[in-house]
Amino acid sequence: MSDKPDSSQPLTPHGVEHEPEVRAVAAYESAATLIGRARRRLADGTDVDLSPIRPAIQDLCRTIKELPSKQAAVWVTHLLDLQHDLAALGHDLAVCRQQRLENSGGKVSEADDTGPSIQQESSACR
Repeated sequence: MSDKPDSSQPLTPHGVEHEPEVRAVAAYESAATLIGRARRRLADGTDVDLSPIRPAIQDLCRTIKELPSKQAAVWVTHLLDLQHDLAALGHDLAVCRQQRLENSGGKVSEADDTGPSIQQESSACR
């Protein structure tokens, strides 16, 4: 995600920030931060819950609808990048959970029965 929008620069010619654009930057940064944090936790062998990422992505979608079409087109590409990152993270999480299930001899822990949780796991997913 090297094409991250720069929130430190004015977003209009006169230096007055355009409010939907500012909200888009904030929503993007929130979602990207949550995805990055989840990716690091998964790499450390910790199970993660991806549901907190959804509201930030939904906020970005709503904000994109308020932007002029040229700005919206730019933000749609950033949204697609986030969705691609989230899909890859979800796939990696599923692989880790499958590995844990196989390593446990097919026994599912209580945490797996109730859904995603944050817990320390073996190195199988690292």
